[in-house]
Amino acid sequence: MRYDISGDNLQLANITLSEGESLEVDANSVIYTVGTFSIDKSKGIVGGLKKAITGSVLETVTYRSKKGVAALGIGGSLPGRIMDLEISRVEWIAQKDSFLAMQPDVVVKQEFQKKLGESFGGEPFTLLRLGGKGMTFLFALGDFIIFPLQKGDSYEVSADKAVAWESTVKYKIEVDKDMKSGIFDKSGPYVTKFEGPGRIVMQTMSLQKIQSILMPYLSTDEDG
Repeated sequence: MRYDISGDNLQLANITLSEGESLEVDANSVIYTVGTFSIDKSKGIVGGLKKAITGSVLETVTYRSKKGVAALGIGGSLPGRIMDLEISRVEWIAQKDSFLAMQPDVVVKQEFQKKLGESFGGEPFTLLRLGGKGMTFLFALGDFIIFPLQKGDSYEVSADKAVAWESTVKYKIEVDKDMKSGIFDKSGPYVTKFEGPGRIVMQTMSLQKIQSILMPYLSTDEDG
């Protein structure tokens, strides 16, 4: 497999597969294809995840180069950046919505699921554990920032801004009691607390933030 990441504010991962090579991808992330592929619905754990954010399932399909060299482009549906993450000795934990694609030897399991309060639309928060060996592509809204934590270092961030982190990092998702006020329901807002050692990846924007910004501009039936 060969690849490059192009673009700035809305990036694409342009991936080239030799004959017989395959890639498991989020079915909604494919932007274009070139060449001949066989496409199969994946049978792995990712494809079998139960209903998650906004009641949707993370549907994955496997693209296999069927004849000669073939290529495909994958990306997110909103402005953001793509991270090429090599899984080897250390496993990673990632938000479900950040997943774009992975090589066949990467193993994915559901790590954690928590019911969020109305401050996040009452949607579940699903995490994936990435193990095995190979390349994984993740998507972050806005820009992504990588923080290396030493042993004992701590970091706290809004839960919707935490994209991924190494499994050596201890983490806890909980209500931010300091931020809690009458504008939030009894179970929000949420923060993720980290303790090193290991790397964590943050995103500068989130779907929840975009929704809150656009909501005043969306008309309703009553508005005509």
